[in-house]
Amino acid sequence: MNRRNQHWTLRAFIALAVSFIASGTQSAIAQDFDLIEQRLGGIVADGELSLEQAHVMLHALRQHAEQHHEQAEMQELFERAGIAESSVVRLHRALEERGIHGQQRDLSMRLLLRALQTKNSSADEFEFPTKLRQYLQTEGKLAEEQVQFITNIAARLAREVNTNREQKQQRSEQTQTRQKQVEERIVQWIESLETELREAVESERLTEDEAWEKWDWIKENQIEPKLDAAMEERSLTEEQSEHIWVEIKEREAELREQHE
Repeated sequence: MNRRNQHWTLRAFIALAVSFIASGTQSAIAQDFDLIEQRLGGIVADGELSLEQAHVMLHALRQHAEQHHEQAEMQELFERAGIAESSVVRLHRALEERGIHGQQRDLSMRLLLRALQTKNSSADEFEFPTKLRQYLQTEGKLAEEQVQFITNIAARLAREVNTNREQKQQRSEQTQTRQKQVEERIVQWIESLETELREAVESERLTEDEAWEKWDWIKENQIEPKLDAAMEERSLTEEQSEHIWVEIKEREAELREQHE
């Protein structure tokens, strides 16, 4: 194989390997590495790489995989703390711009996250823990101005957490209000159907048996689809739907008992 094709093959292999690692879970990555090792073995056998070069490449890929996994875990922890992914990306960039790289950056992000987790409620005034500040200086080897920069970022992120929490609470309350209104409208609609059937029986347009037969048809072809559609649109919860069906069954039992 000529050198040009050799370089293309290696670039394609590296791109494929990195894409496997970036898109996989921890267990999937382990399986991907089995495949990667097999492919590398083939490339070595074809004389495109030496065994030593293959070991170096595999080691680099493993380091990349570990770093990717750690970053993904860190991202998930920040999201659980109420920090948006875009804010984490900006944080990462800001630390780099301040000369906080590699292990210092990772340590700073972990301690910053821990500081945010010490804030118990939105009513608390955020204060970066003194012990964590000292740890950044002694173990992280950060300058005072870098530590202060991280402290300032933590305060800003704490405000973001408060805002996000309050907005989430507001959205939740608004959603619950809308869902309650939808439930009330559906219940009223069901009651109107019941009233129509009762009036039809009273006016002798339907017999009692015919009314019950029509009611069964209405439940299957009107009520059930309407409830399913409302849940699909998330304008009604599954719990609310189940509650409506319970009320329907209780009302049916009550009516049957009255006519026995």
